[in-house]
Amino acid sequence: MSPLVAVLAGGWGRRMGGAKAVAELGGEPLIARPLSAAAAAGLDAVMVAKATTPLPPLGVPVWREPDAPVHPLQALAGAQDA
Repeated sequence: MSPLVAVLAGGWGRRMGGAKAVAELGGEPLIARPLSAAAAAGLDAVMVAKATTPLPPLGVPVWREPDAPVHPLQALAGAQDA
């Protein structure tokens, strides 16, 4: 199995004014940048997010993490278990 990049797509983005995954930078969703970097390195990637997280359609699998607890380590644990 080739290495896999798990991009954490959560975050309320209160200081940014909205969900981080759909925030735009340079005309594209912010989350597209690490996914593009993974692709450029020849690595497969997935997004890890809660079911309620708004995500742009980027053509990569989405692994869902449990709704609770709310903490970045929960996403890491979910990516490790998958």
